[in-house]
Amino acid sequence: QKAKQKRSVAEIRNVGTALMAYGTDHNGVFPPGENLEEVSSALAPRYLASVPTVDGWKRPLRYACWRENPSAPGCDHFGIASAGRDGTFESEDLAQYDQEPFAVTDYDRDIVFRDGYFLQYPARPDQQQP
Repeated sequence: QKAKQKRSVAEIRNVGTALMAYGTDHNGVFPPGENLEEVSSALAPRYLASVPTVDGWKRPLRYACWRENPSAPGCDHFGIASAGRDGTFESEDLAQYDQEPFAVTDYDRDIVFRDGYFLQYPARPDQQQP
């Protein structure tokens, strides 16, 4: 379970970094789509060699983008998440997660990356942001 969790964190971080680079090149706008398969053509191969679409448990990673600034020309926020071992998301809306690290042995918790940093992630009490 630990390896699957670590793989999920790494995959999410890689996609998040690629999305941030995309946003930088596109005036803070992120690619629209309902899932990572839909945005993979916007990211690969320029920002990421290939875009992972499943987490360490072989379940689909969730992607969402949304616009909070009415004057933005498109999505000005994004989120990527894994539902963890149990495959059940704690929230249907990636914009609704709060920052909340959790115990590294809690494999059922959602791993959530939004707008450049992890909101929910496995961490030891003495650990900082992954």
